[in-house]
Amino acid sequence: MNAQRMSALLEKDFKEAIRNPSIILMPIVIIGLSYMWRVAFGKDIPENILQMFQLMLINLTLVMISLSTLMNLFAEENDKGTLKGLIKTPASLIEIIISKIFIILIITLLSIIISLFIFNHPLYLRWSTYIGIVLIYFIYSCIGVGFGFLAQTIGKATFFNLISLFLFGMMSLFTAMPEMKSLSSLKQFSKYLPGNLTLEIEHQHYFNFIYLIIWLIVSLIFMLGCHRYRFRKN
Repeated sequence: MNAQRMSALLEKDFKEAIRNPSIILMPIVIIGLSYMWRVAFGKDIPENILQMFQLMLINLTLVMISLSTLMNLFAEENDKGTLKGLIKTPASLIEIIISKIFIILIITLLSIIISLFIFNHPLYLRWSTYIGIVLIYFIYSCIGVGFGFLAQTIGKATFFNLISLFLFGMMSLFTAMPEMKSLSSLKQFSKYLPGNLTLEIEHQHYFNFIYLIIWLIVSLIFMLGCHRYRFRKN
């Protein structure tokens, strides 16, 4: 890994990021949602419910920024036809991916910090839950890069974004809706999604780490498979 190449890639990706509307919009949506939840909950919400929604907010931030926005960066490169050019430069695939992930990581962390600050309640989690959050960050990043390789246009990226948001973001909310008995099978499925697995780790369900590791392995294979498929002619 060459420091000069990494510096050039980071500068390029930063300039592209600040010109990308989705990178500006996604954090605003997350911050706005945290404010709406704070107003809706008031001050009398039970501690366990508040903690659950804090974790859901973190999961939604990771989906909307670490996955969707990262996907959009790669999709934009595909749409402009510059991604294949980058692959052919001396910069390695690892350097290209790390550069984009680093930019998105900064935006993700800032969004989470601001959102939790607006939530106006300290976040107390077990150390194991923090490890789970790190794992789902890498899971979503791999999925985002994989979809980014497949999305040759912004339109396809939008389609993949909707799938990701529904599957990893909205589906996680079913666990918080015990009254929806008619969708019990859907709720059962949602328990095995990365966000909900991490939520249960906070309640000492440590076996969920095995499921998260499986998710991570599958997401890595998915990312590498998408790369091979996208550039198979080269």
